Amino acid sequence: MALSCALAGPPLEPLNIPGLGLHFFGDSTTGKTTSLAVSASPWGPEKFVIFWRTTINGLEIQAISRSSTLIPVDESHQVDPRVLDAGVYMLLNGTAKARMNKDATPREIEHWRACVLSTGERSIETHQVNANIDHKVGQTVRIIDVPVLNGQHGLFGDIHNAKNGAEFADSLREAGGRHYGHAGPSFIKWV
Repeated sequence: MALSCALAGPPLEPLNIPGLGLHFFGDSTTGKTTSLAVSASPWGPEKFVIFWRTTINGLEIQAISRSSTLIPVDESHQVDPRVLDAGVYMLLNGTAKARMNKDATPREIEHWRACVLSTGERSIETHQVNANIDHKVGQTVRIIDVPVLNGQHGLFGDIHNAKNGAEFADSLREAGGRHYGHAGPSFIKWV
């Protein structure tokens, strides 16, 4: 699913879809961050993954630079719940904050469309409720909480003959570290 999300960004504009989002949440060491590294690989190296621990302006800058691709965001439990609250709307609505130039004329408002793939140890709803922030239905339809059940191999249903989930995750990250930045541009050219 994470790799499919990586290639979901380019067709959003031609299909007139504003954006889509998924949030994998669950215990640590279940493969969530590995899924982000794999999903980033069509566009760039693992450092293409950004972190929720930022400001709303920082998220906006990253979203603008990733239009029609993927916005992989890790560790939602580390962000200020107010930034998470505003960030979900901002990222999935695809519109930057209106600003003025130094001469008091309006700047052009930036827009983007992207697939947001997020991870954290708690659902977005739980993160907000714990901070006494009202979780809105609009957030639920913009970014869907997907629980990662702590099964035998966490997020992975099949570990393809690896000894365990950790070995399989390491092999995925290693492969993504060697082969990245090709599939996304090739997909755009094909589309």
